[in-house]
Amino acid sequence: MRAAAQPGEPALAAGDRDYALVCRFREALEDGFRTNRSIADYARALGVTTHRLNQACRTRAGKSPSGLLHERTIVEAKRYLVYLDRSVAEIGYELGFEDPAYFSRYFTRRVGTTPGSYRRRMTGSQDGAAADMQ
Repeated sequence: MRAAAQPGEPALAAGDRDYALVCRFREALEDGFRTNRSIADYARALGVTTHRLNQACRTRAGKSPSGLLHERTIVEAKRYLVYLDRSVAEIGYELGFEDPAYFSRYFTRRVGTTPGSYRRRMTGSQDGAAADMQ
């Protein structure tokens, strides 16, 4: 790990395996959050148990692995809603949701507003309602 550290970056404390595991998990999330991989799949790919992954994430990130997965999915959903000219349903499909209604409920539960309302608020447009219906 010392050899991989770049000058100017903070070095990991010797034996800080939790931090290293969380970093590897976040990298895996970047590659696979659009898929329907389970936390057990991620843990298996990282060579740890789900309990170990959960412990490391809670210790170093303050969230469960599924919480980090949901957070990453919502960040991308928000980005798509603001910057892509696609319907909410298309964005849901792009993010790996098979049911547009489930994507809408998922987003609303975590953000506190519907995807269409979020888009309108962030872009300041009134024509977002028409795009929501597509």
